[in-house]
Amino acid sequence: MELLEEFEALQDELKVTQGENETFLTELRELRRKLAQGNGTNSTQKAPLDPQHGSLTLPEAVARIAELEGGTMRLSEELCETKKQLIAAKHQANPKETTRLQVLEGQQLSYLRCAVVKLLCAKEGGSVGRGLFPVLSTLLQFSQDDLHQIYSAHSDWVKRRF
Repeated sequence: MELLEEFEALQDELKVTQGENETFLTELRELRRKLAQGNGTNSTQKAPLDPQHGSLTLPEAVARIAELEGGTMRLSEELCETKKQLIAAKHQANPKETTRLQVLEGQQLSYLRCAVVKLLCAKEGGSVGRGLFPVLSTLLQFSQDDLHQIYSAHSDWVKRRF
């Protein structure tokens, strides 16, 4: 339950950080646009900007752009870090799902091993089976019963230790 609350808090923090990042980017675009428009004017001349910052001279606008770029970089780093924490929290919050997947994986491997043993025991396709047998035996780690069953079906195959 605690992990779920932490997960939700991280999601909220992520949304706030993304909002701040968008605000900074919008302000940065506006300042760059105003700066581009003001390139033909005298650098000491005041260029009107948004009401929050009043009028800025060209050097002040350049300084403000640098400040906003720094803020954007900081927020981007925070965003990446928050996303990493969010992913880690998701993985920690679901240990039952991980256990369930491991059980399913084991069941699927047992099923595959059983199906391959039946396939190798079939009389048709013996040369293909003989060629695949060493590889499959290594990958699926056949039990002694499985090996006995396969060798019984194909007495002409050379018994090897795998």
